Amino acid sequence: MTCLDLTIDNYNEALNDHEVLVIHFCIPNSEECLEFAPIYEQVMTNHPDIVFAKVDTTKHEAVAAKFAVREIPTIAVAKEGIVVYKEDGVVLSEEDVNHVLKQVKELDMAAVRAELAQDASKSQK
Repeated sequence: MTCLDLTIDNYNEALNDHEVLVIHFCIPNSEECLEFAPIYEQVMTNHPDIVFAKVDTTKHEAVAAKFAVREIPTIAVAKEGIVVYKEDGVVLSEEDVNHVLKQVKELDMAAVRAELAQDASKSQK
């Protein structure tokens, strides 16, 4: 089980090279992040088909800014390079994270892209 250290230098590659990427934004030694760490470790074990990453927001503020992280901990999930889920400031249970990942795996990305294109078209008018 590997967990990527996501940085400003590798985040684009990580997003684009992995079908599903789960990102945990944290501050080391924060109470909430310490509480979520074992849950995240267990979820990684449960989903060997998914790539997981961590971002230390004290060292990689630019990455946190790219994902508009507002509170710690934050979990973001990208599928095929598109962020499809983000939850700020909540320690999710293992069951909740597993449920999110099940839904992400089932997403029809053609429909997601079509919806994004439609939203972009509306905003240009």
